[in-house]
Amino acid sequence: YDCARLRGLLRADEFDRVFAFLGFEFELEDGGSDYYSVTTEPLPRPTTFLVALLRQQFMKLAGKKHGYLERVLNLADSQISRLLKIYADTSQTVMTPLPLPYCHLCRLLMVCFLLVYMTQLQPRLGIVANIMVPMLLAFAFFGIDAIATEIEDPLGDDPSDLDTLTVISQLELEGVALLKLHEDGALESFQFVQAPTAYL
Repeated sequence: YDCARLRGLLRADEFDRVFAFLGFEFELEDGGSDYYSVTTEPLPRPTTFLVALLRQQFMKLAGKKHGYLERVLNLADSQISRLLKIYADTSQTVMTPLPLPYCHLCRLLMVCFLLVYMTQLQPRLGIVANIMVPMLLAFAFFGIDAIATEIEDPLGDDPSDLDTLTVISQLELEGVALLKLHEDGALESFQFVQAPTAYL
């Protein structure tokens, strides 16, 4: 089911590159039928599972000499809850598409307004009112529409999208730095993996 959802968000070539990078295999059953069998077993989402592991680590360190006092666990719980809420809001932003009829209606009304506006021009008002003002209006309306389309989904690889990879990289570097300062043996479990050039 998750594979089918991911396929709906990506083009065919992007989908193939992602699954080749992850090492998964995904084939449509029955030669691409309209109906697919999906599992309905309750499985934990990776993010929820990782947050549960994070909370478990907080609990292990509470009350130890190298840890922190138990009375600060409520602060950690509130931050974890905030993290889950941010994740849920981000997922909702990505998964909620702009209604296509609404988009078509806005563009149709915009074109109709510009066409009707042109019929009300009077030659005696001069070149500014008859040429420059309609041109500026069309430029403004179509520019706003293009910007709205561009920022509809702020998460991705487009130049105008949010730079989430830098934030993720900073979080990884800070986590590794904390492990080095703590001289934790878990540091040996981490391995740097170079992403393919197609994703850079």
